[in-house]
Amino acid sequence: MSKEILKLKSVMKEKAYGGTQIAEYLGLAQDAHQRIGEYWMISAHEHGESRILQEPFQDMRLSEVYEQHRELFANSKQEHFPLLIKMNDVSSSPSLQVHPDDAYAQAHEHATGKSEFCLYLKTAPNTQLIYGHTAKTKEAFLQRIAQGEIDDLVIRKPIHDGDAAYIPAGILHGCEGKMLVYEVQQNSDITYRIYDYDNTDAFGNKRPLQIAKAADVVCIPHKDAPLTPTIQKEKAFTCITYCDNDIFTIRQYQIQEAVDIVNESYALLTILQGQGLLETKQETLHVKAGDNLIVTSLAKRYTLQGSMQVMVAIPKEKR
Repeated sequence: MSKEILKLKSVMKEKAYGGTQIAEYLGLAQDAHQRIGEYWMISAHEHGESRILQEPFQDMRLSEVYEQHRELFANSKQEHFPLLIKMNDVSSSPSLQVHPDDAYAQAHEHATGKSEFCLYLKTAPNTQLIYGHTAKTKEAFLQRIAQGEIDDLVIRKPIHDGDAAYIPAGILHGCEGKMLVYEVQQNSDITYRIYDYDNTDAFGNKRPLQIAKAADVVCIPHKDAPLTPTIQKEKAFTCITYCDNDIFTIRQYQIQEAVDIVNESYALLTILQGQGLLETKQETLHVKAGDNLIVTSLAKRYTLQGSMQVMVAIPKEKR
């Protein structure tokens, strides 16, 4: 096998708010008694690492390959693999939360901050995204939480199938309702909760809140970070570029026949629907819904051929 494509074996996580939507959407096997809330599809994070499925790196952790073979990752100078890609099945409200930026996370958690992109694949009727808050000062923010005035604090927005959101560090967010979400985030597992809807951990205990830290990092006053997707429509494919910033570029390819793509550095691919071929100069793989792959920087171009829907995330090098 060449080193142009890495195919991954990834981790499913049970959560109190989980269900069966992920397995059903991707056509994967799942134990009937499991409540899968998160599928860490492309991950080098210690809380749930992907492993490589084929030679010459078979069964190695993604973090190991990243550390030992930077030539596959455009010789990135970032200390850790930069992104984490998930699918989330939310069958009940998870929490109201906010994430720190890189500076705060490094100073207080010795970790990376967390900005994220979400594509809402399936949403139940009347599901709402919580995105932002109404407080004008830190004192007002803390007072409303202390007094239990969550309804007056948060900003709710209706959310529908196919909607997308960019949630940078500092944005208070959550959801109320049921949804299936594709998510790209910085490689971080830091969440500061201000309210948790009486959720419990695996042992039935209420999860801790981190209100003081949340108040330190939340954007006050709130400011939206709107997306302006661009669409390239061709006979053989449609490409939607949702997000292109200094953290990542996120695209969706809806392929009817084929698309040839210039590999800008290295690309993280998730096959959402359908099946087909992924081809580089040295390698051809059959791919299908549920597959997660990395096209390494050794491949200067790659082709997706078939009838499928593919998400592509491209990490950006920090300046």
